[in-house]
Amino acid sequence: NSPWALGIHKDDLYIAMAGPNQIWKMPLDESEIGPYAGNGREDIVDGPLLPDEPYAQGASSFAQPSGLASDGTWLYVADSEGSSIRAVPFDPKEEVRTITGTADLGFGRLFTFGDADGPFDEARLQHALGVVFDSGLLYVADTYNDKIKVIDLAGGTVKTIAGKSNQDKADEERIFDEPAGISFARDRIYVADTN
Repeated sequence: NSPWALGIHKDDLYIAMAGPNQIWKMPLDESEIGPYAGNGREDIVDGPLLPDEPYAQGASSFAQPSGLASDGTWLYVADSEGSSIRAVPFDPKEEVRTITGTADLGFGRLFTFGDADGPFDEARLQHALGVVFDSGLLYVADTYNDKIKVIDLAGGTVKTIAGKSNQDKADEERIFDEPAGISFARDRIYVADTN
């Protein structure tokens, strides 16, 4: 149901299933497929991977997960509708957590977004679609802000590395126009600049 991204870890394929707001998992032998994380409610909630019953509260929730990357221990998710970057553990005893976003808000989590660099709890993204990991850093296609941002996982910060503010500027002055896909190779970032 609206799969947006794939990631392989060991013998498993992980799928950003945007439609049901979940992360799904399939062994590479294709023997089964189903939810790995997310209760199916569209929200930004940290917690256990799955609920005891479908849609039950008390487990993690996602909001149109769209991009996946990994450091080998965590699966990082560009959770687009929630303008957040999430971390899903490969260890099923661990819990889903939010790297940067609005999981800590009591309400309005899906509708709080922006364009701000800084510490994880102050930084804001807007509908990020792509994420890639390299050497302790997450590079993010911050789609609706027309920017590429870098998340320093050890330092706890988010910083814009490419793109200009498009407020009060002509379209031709923008560097990006809704970047969505992002990859890293040989010390270069490659961006699918969607529009």
